[in-house]
Amino acid sequence: MIGFAQKIEFVCSDVWKPYLQLIEQHCSQALNILERFHIVAKMNKALDEVRAAEARRLVQLKRKESLTDHQLPDLLRYNLKSVRAYLHTEDFQQF
Repeated sequence: MIGFAQKIEFVCSDVWKPYLQLIEQHCSQALNILERFHIVAKMNKALDEVRAAEARRLVQLKRKESLTDHQLPDLLRYNLKSVRAYLHTEDFQQF
């Protein structure tokens, strides 16, 4: 006899690990559609972490009297990381 949970075809949940574990355990055949709000929240948190790390790195570079040849590419690369991270979050919004 098939249980009720085994008949479920679609589940919508956030990304909280206990929810995901229960869904996997009881509705493994169902397609789990993750809630957009929580995905965007996690993406925004990751973007904030990239920006904060970048800001810490830029403060270290700023304290120098002048940038060395080695530091300038670092400065440019860190700038691009935050821009790319931001663009990824914007792309996801369109998806």
